[in-house]
Amino acid sequence: MKTNKRAAPAAGNVGPDDGARAGRSVARSVRKRKSIVSLIEANPEDRAAAEAAPPAASTSAPVDVGALLGALQGQLEETRKQLLEMMTKRDAKDITVNQVIDAYLAERPDATDPEVMQDRVRCLQGFAAACGTKRISECGPLDLTAYLKSRPGWRSAWTKGKKIEHIRRCFRWAMFVKLIREYPFFGVKGSRAPGGRPMTDDEYRKFLRNTPAPFRRFLMFLRWTGCRPSEASRLRWSDIDWTRRIVTLKEHKTAKKSGVPRVLLLPPVIVKLLRWQERNRDVQRDWKATAKWLYGMLRNGPMSVKEITRAARAVGITDRRLYLARDALGVQYKRVGGWAAKGHTVCTLTKDPPAEVLQEDGPDFVFLNWKRHPWNKRSLACLLARLRRRKVIVKGMRLYGLRHRVATELVRRGVNLKVVASILGHSQISTTMGYVKAVGEDTNLLLSELQKVDNGA
Repeated sequence: MKTNKRAAPAAGNVGPDDGARAGRSVARSVRKRKSIVSLIEANPEDRAAAEAAPPAASTSAPVDVGALLGALQGQLEETRKQLLEMMTKRDAKDITVNQVIDAYLAERPDATDPEVMQDRVRCLQGFAAACGTKRISECGPLDLTAYLKSRPGWRSAWTKGKKIEHIRRCFRWAMFVKLIREYPFFGVKGSRAPGGRPMTDDEYRKFLRNTPAPFRRFLMFLRWTGCRPSEASRLRWSDIDWTRRIVTLKEHKTAKKSGVPRVLLLPPVIVKLLRWQERNRDVQRDWKATAKWLYGMLRNGPMSVKEITRAARAVGITDRRLYLARDALGVQYKRVGGWAAKGHTVCTLTKDPPAEVLQEDGPDFVFLNWKRHPWNKRSLACLLARLRRRKVIVKGMRLYGLRHRVATELVRRGVNLKVVASILGHSQISTTMGYVKAVGEDTNLLLSELQKVDNGA
């Protein structure tokens, strides 16, 4: 008969290890009983589930640390997304249109041309006055559409598209710097403006006959060089190279994209025109000296017209320069002593002269209007609007028509497209290809070319 090798020890032969093991077992039983009792007291309905619960796993069981860390990382990422979404919703709900526009105008991240930036500031300030108190979460496409409709002066598709672009740049920048969550005016687009057409010879002659001399010289420069109106209005005397007969413009439309200066070629007729202007620009320059002299005469009090005229002739000032100086200072005429023979006319200064009259001459622009200021987009637009009201030009005629005319003539004569792009200042040849398409739609030209082929055959 075999006997059990692991017989139970006698009462007096119990070792210390056996006692410790028994103590740990009792402690585990007590903890398990307490947890079950607390669960049953908290939820009496789960009593059966608590009794059927499996025993606790042994502390010595292996634990998958990688899976545990992966689960914790997933929970943290989900929590971070939820917090970020809550913060974004809170910002988009609290921030207003005024705050977005103020932040953009303070930063001005895409400041380009000063004239363009000035127009953008006016547009954004008007939009802030109309919808500035609204929160971003309350704004929508209808707000921008209503703002455009509230401006009756913005009639053309080109003007509306520019205003939409100004507002879009501001709020797209706010999205980039995480001020707002999304663009609130998505879907608002300006209607496509009709393409320009070349100006005909009859329209060009009619333009010259019905415009003042300063504008006629401006038109001739556009006609013979094919430059943009903005390039001609910014032309300075220091930009002209008389030896090479070229003009080098550092500031132009494609300067930021191309990184090279714009070069204009000067035909002989334009060189002759500019030489004549250079010889006669002393009249435009000397009116400031005359204005300073007249200001010194009138700042102590009114003077009669006869006294001023005699004093001007004594120092060699012509009547024309004196008239320009009076116009620049805003001199007013007043009759004193009635209209009898004893009465006389006096000149008085009604306000302080403009700062530009008394300051030193800045960079000399080549083309000046009759107010002795360089042409800009606003003054050209006002002049064209007056000509349209007088029925001098038709509605679809623009100054860009002279540029289109030069480009079309070059393409018709078979000039290389790269040469045409260089003359026009295009940074991409695809822009010049548009003139090839316009020439291809000219049926008269196609018929003439076909006739040449038939005659040659």
